[in-house]
Amino acid sequence: MSCKIRIVNYKESFKIVNENNGKLEQICIVTEKWGEELDNDVYQKIKKNNDYFYQFLEQLIQILQILSENRIIHRELTPQNFRIQFVEQNLYLKLISFGVSKQIDITKRNQGTSDVGSINYMASEVIEGIKYGFDVDVYTVGVLLLGILLGESWQYFNFGYNLQSKQLLLKEMKDSILEAQENLKKNREYEDWVYELVSQMIEFNSIDKFNEQKQKENPKIKTRINIYKILDMQQFQHLKKKEHFYQYDEEKNNKFKCEY
Repeated sequence: MSCKIRIVNYKESFKIVNENNGKLEQICIVTEKWGEELDNDVYQKIKKNNDYFYQFLEQLIQILQILSENRIIHRELTPQNFRIQFVEQNLYLKLISFGVSKQIDITKRNQGTSDVGSINYMASEVIEGIKYGFDVDVYTVGVLLLGILLGESWQYFNFGYNLQSKQLLLKEMKDSILEAQENLKKNREYEDWVYELVSQMIEFNSIDKFNEQKQKENPKIKTRINIYKILDMQQFQHLKKKEHFYQYDEEKNNKFKCEY
């Protein structure tokens, strides 16, 4: 189900210049023209500049925080849905599309079930068809970061040849993730914690890993890191010291609107 989202005064999202609501099937939204696509040239520019990379990483985490605090599962945080702008030594990132996003009830842990999004950025639990939550967006951002940490050939997971067989597709996916995690151990252009973080972001979550009892019985079972644990990391503590970079009126809900 498509979702029309309006976010006002968020520097991390496109501004809506004009919106003409006629019939439901004829909605026209005009946005600002801003920045450039996250293509390979941009990836290389970020990779060659440490300041750019850490700004890019920080702003991606900020976007994940905004989505989770507004109870949104985006489900399509792929390069095509971002725009980026370089101004002197600063990098600015914006999220431009919310076409397949879903706003959920925060009292329920996992609510998404639809297998929407790009297959090469899709988390394992989405493919499996089990209920999922904000963690699927963490996974997609992790895959996006691989393109910078490991190079052009890792800008997305090149699998999907077994679309007719879910089991074969998941096996192919798990093998790709394990290979990526091994490659992350060998690369150290940035600080060690960056590679460890991305490795945890792309963790393969199978249906069994949602069973908390099994996790207690076997502490070696790895699960994907969530946005709250990322924000608790020492490297991101400065985010909490800042005032919120957006304003959200919980009572009036006039800064965020989602209509189905």
